[in-house]
Amino acid sequence: MNINEMTEFKSITTINSHFLLGSEKLFINPMNNFSNQFKYDHSIILIESHDRNTMTEEEIRVKTKRYNRNLAIHWDIKYKSRVFVGLEQDCSYLFDLYTNHGITFDAAVLINFDLNSVNIKKDIKDHTKIYNFYNNNKNFTDSKLAHVNQSIPTRLSPSFSRRFALETAGVLTYDTYGLLQMTQDTPSEYKMIQDEFLLVS
Repeated sequence: MNINEMTEFKSITTINSHFLLGSEKLFINPMNNFSNQFKYDHSIILIESHDRNTMTEEEIRVKTKRYNRNLAIHWDIKYKSRVFVGLEQDCSYLFDLYTNHGITFDAAVLINFDLNSVNIKKDIKDHTKIYNFYNNNKNFTDSKLAHVNQSIPTRLSPSFSRRFALETAGVLTYDTYGLLQMTQDTPSEYKMIQDEFLLVS
């Protein structure tokens, strides 16, 4: 499905209750599981899909600095919460933003992320409650860092898995937001981290 078929481009008109920085692969795909679970009350910024393994350390540093610059305004807005939802190597930006720029989130859901792939500062857990979900490698756990390490048995990629979307929405709604369900006051708004326009679901 083309992104233009499922969304319309529109300027910011409302401020939603919750801010979410997430992986593009989770929120923009034909299954729409994550976008359906987070279709209300969120201002969502998406990390563009790219392969960090092909980038130099300097390129990653520059990209992280650009992300920080794009995200800075969202730390001036009085959101009820700020959360991170990352898939695989995108999760590295949670730690890069924290280590290099001091950006902290209330909670983070890491999906199929190899925690050994980054030089993790353990004190991030003092600021961010980390939920570590995985379906393909039981070694993707760190009991000293993650609030929860949970295997979600499914052969589907997390991008297309309704179970991953439900579990992610569940821990954020019930635990982080302290709600039984989203208020559904306003539709969520989407923006690619480098773009000038918002996508309204």
